[in-house]
Amino acid sequence: MGVDIVAWVFFARSPRYVTSAQVWEMQRVLPPNISRHGVFVDTPPPLIQRVVDQLSLDAAQLFGAESRQDVEGILPHAYKGVTAANAQDCEAAGRAFAARRGRRGEPGLLIHLASLEGLAWRELDAIARRVPLVVGIPSVDERIIHRLVHRVHPWAIDVWEAVETKPGRLDPARLADVVAAIRAADDGGSADSRPAAGGLPPRAVR
Repeated sequence: MGVDIVAWVFFARSPRYVTSAQVWEMQRVLPPNISRHGVFVDTPPPLIQRVVDQLSLDAAQLFGAESRQDVEGILPHAYKGVTAANAQDCEAAGRAFAARRGRRGEPGLLIHLASLEGLAWRELDAIARRVPLVVGIPSVDERIIHRLVHRVHPWAIDVWEAVETKPGRLDPARLADVVAAIRAADDGGSADSRPAAGGLPPRAVR
């Protein structure tokens, strides 16, 4: 369908949990140019490193209570994921985790939006100017996607729950729709041509 990144959840209490053996099977049928990420929640760093090495993952997303020091101490490609309900949450995430600029081609911070109502455009834009930003959206809204692409210029757009019929079960039709919306926005041009931090175009994630 044209996604650039696939992320697997290594958190046993999640309905999206997968084992390393399942990931191996999925990797066998993925195109070689797809970036592969692992999602971990309060996992001991040595275990994260072992899974990353065994499965040749490109990045580890830490979506628990990890500190900035935890993220920076695990491996060069780790980045933090947080959920934000309002502008204050976005601002706090930026202060805590956007000081580290990811290297070209790497995400620096994921902010998963709890809602598309009253988006913190100014705060998201400020963070995206400092660090390669992944923005997670809880539902599909083509107008919001277009505005995200042209105002915030995220490194990527995360769509996991937005394209599910229920937690852990993808809806191919929703996934196709959201990828098409992201691609259309990405190709549509904008008066503000500022590239995303890290230099990559917006992408459909997970």
